[in-house]
Amino acid sequence: MMKLSSILVLVAGAMAFVIDSDGAPSLEPVSGIHFAISGGEKSVQVGQDVVFTLRFSNRSEQPVRVYLVRSEPFRAGQSSFLVRRVVDGAPVDLQPVPRPHGYVVGESDFHLIAPGETIADRQTLRLSPERFKAGEEHIVRWVYENRIKRWPGGVRTVDGLTKPLFGGTEIPFIWVGRSEVETRIRIEQ
Repeated sequence: MMKLSSILVLVAGAMAFVIDSDGAPSLEPVSGIHFAISGGEKSVQVGQDVVFTLRFSNRSEQPVRVYLVRSEPFRAGQSSFLVRRVVDGAPVDLQPVPRPHGYVVGESDFHLIAPGETIADRQTLRLSPERFKAGEEHIVRWVYENRIKRWPGGVRTVDGLTKPLFGGTEIPFIWVGRSEVETRIRIEQ
């Protein structure tokens, strides 16, 4: 696992704070949730997988629920990595690749976080030789977004008819919005 000198954190589309490795104080997060990414390897090789830890911290006085599909390959559009080259800002990759079916969402994909608590999950960035080149440095932007307030069920999919979650009513304590957090990796020569 790498130690980052700093992690730039954007919450709900607005810069919230920078966390330095020396533990410098930070501003309060927007809407009570603090998003952070850490881990991976500072220097990696093409073909290697880089595993990041995604953290959701509830800094509010009330419980908050985040929607995060438990299966990494099915998180496209919800929890994605947008990778750009540092030298020119050119997009390199967007992961995971969307999968149209094969996963049934359940209430366990909606994680309740008590006030003052943090949940963490892992997500993997795959460094394919077709997209990544030795000697390059990349900005990895973790984009997390949720627009779902209800899961009424009744939608026909390839995997069957969806079932209502949380009684088909508004999901209790659900967080809705978008967050973007950045870190960097360097591809070894």
